[in-house]
Amino acid sequence: MRTYLVAFALCGALTLVESSKCDQKIIEKIQEMWGNCIPNILETAVAYGKEVIVATTPLYYASDRKCVYSIFIKEEDQYKIVNTEVPYKGSEIRVVLPINEYEGYTNVPGRTIRRYYAFYEGGVQLVYKCTTDGEEGDAEGAVKVRASGYDEEKLTEACEIAHKLGITLSTQFDRSCIYC
Repeated sequence: MRTYLVAFALCGALTLVESSKCDQKIIEKIQEMWGNCIPNILETAVAYGKEVIVATTPLYYASDRKCVYSIFIKEEDQYKIVNTEVPYKGSEIRVVLPINEYEGYTNVPGRTIRRYYAFYEGGVQLVYKCTTDGEEGDAEGAVKVRASGYDEEKLTEACEIAHKLGITLSTQFDRSCIYC
C-alpha cells in the first residue's frame, strides 16, 4: 500500500504527491549525529506541548496553509498526534492519529511513512520524512519549534543540518503561527 499526501501543483491543479523513498545514506548520517544518544521522541514531544512548523520542503503541506502545528498526547499505552493545519481561507483541519516510536523515527501504524528526527535540541526539531515503499526523489523534511519557547541558535543549527543532509527548506511559515 502506498501513502500519498495531497498537494497543489504549479498550475493550481490538485495532484497526489508521494513521499520519496527512504535514503539509507541520509538515515546513516542522522544515526551518526545521534551517536549513542537516540532521541526519546514521543515522551519529549508530550512534554513540549504545542509544536509549530516553521519551515518545510516544497509540497510537505498544501500550499494554502498559513500555519501547521501539532500536540502529542498519551492515552493509556498509546501515543497520539493531534495535527492541525490552518488554511489561509476556511476552517482548521484537525486530525488525530495513533503514533508509534522506534529507534529514532515515528510512524502511524499501518502506514509506510517514517519521520526520522535528525535534530532534537533546545525546543527545535528537524524531521526527515520518507516512505519505505516509494520512488527515489528529493529529501523531504520540516523544522518544528516548541511554541512555549525555543533556542534561536538551535533553530539556525537545525536549518544548517537540513542543508547538509540535502533537505531543502524552501517553504517558510509565519512565526505568528506560534500564537494561533
